[in-house]
Amino acid sequence: LAEQSKGLRDQAVDHYRQAIDLFRETGDRTGEARVLSNLGSVTARLGHYGESAAHQERALDLFRETGERGGEGLALSRFGSLEQQQGHYQEAAERYREALTLYREYGGRTGEALALCQLGEIGLILGRYQQAVKDFQQALVLYREFGEASAQARVLNGLGQASLATGRAGDALARYDAGLAQAIEASSTMEQARAHNGLGH
Repeated sequence: LAEQSKGLRDQAVDHYRQAIDLFRETGDRTGEARVLSNLGSVTARLGHYGESAAHQERALDLFRETGERGGEGLALSRFGSLEQQQGHYQEAAERYREALTLYREYGGRTGEALALCQLGEIGLILGRYQQAVKDFQQALVLYREFGEASAQARVLNGLGQASLATGRAGDALARYDAGLAQAIEASSTMEQARAHNGLGH
């Protein structure tokens, strides 16, 4: 299965490269930027981190040149994910903060929620639990507005983890209970597992 998945990703890389060539021929710089960012995500999953960073950097430049702020925010978030995959947590946080600022400036609320969630998760990794709680709480407000059960489960589980880490077992129990309910509603096996694990502590 792993080989099959890798094969599909290799095919995706080939298609993205062809798309980039065509967008360049037609002078569609925004289209080129979007595909470059997609290519950066795929090459990161293949473990080609240097190549992925180059694609995201070029995508960022093109988005900025064309004034495509939504694309710029997405590329910054993906850059943050790339840094996080490599264990560069401070750099990841900086990218997520850049994306968050951008999303707030132009009203990209979905992107804002994701950036806050990502920042909360970085806060957990770095042991910055109070900041993680603040970021998660802001994300939760947005995800409740959107009605996204799976995202709510992810954030509630993160809040549960932060509560456990700071010795607030009662709060953690409440958060994990709520996270489990949302995960079940969303049929998210991963978040259900996280909630059950938290409730077992």
